[in-house]
Amino acid sequence: LFGNISTNAIVEGLSLSRMIGTTDGGSIACVNNGTVYGCMVKGDVSGTTNAGGICATNNGTIMACAHIGDVTTTNETDTKAGGMAGENSGTILASYFAGNLTASTTSPQCYFNSDLYTPTSEDNGEEKWAKTTIDMIMQAFVNDLNFEITDSRTKQYQFIYQPSEYPSLVSQQKNVE
Repeated sequence: LFGNISTNAIVEGLSLSRMIGTTDGGSIACVNNGTVYGCMVKGDVSGTTNAGGICATNNGTIMACAHIGDVTTTNETDTKAGGMAGENSGTILASYFAGNLTASTTSPQCYFNSDLYTPTSEDNGEEKWAKTTIDMIMQAFVNDLNFEITDSRTKQYQFIYQPSEYPSLVSQQKNVE
């Protein structure tokens, strides 16, 4: 959707589906230097070198986001795929990923469905984010996600419990007509 989200920019409340990337694949941005929050993406994302469910490269903040779908890089060597970002030097909080990652280097960088994706290395601490499908569709998981939403801007977004489905995002903000 965006090539580059600048440092002071904010992207919020987007819901996207059926996303496919190009060289650096990210459903919302190639590069995030700003803030992305309250966004939900459903669909597969791909890129040649880097690919992420939200952005190919994150140098900013991703909070209260979800991606349901696979993330794949098409180049066979020196590629990175992540549930939220292919490359991450920023902050990712209160977010989840449900899909598979395919690249030479993979990292979900958020809660992820361990029935769909198995980390390639146990050394990077990813097991703390692993949740089974059953775990991810329970009220307790929704409570954990919402507990992590601490930023005052993102408190307007909450994950909601839906029996037998992954949590959805809703805005608590009242619409003024």
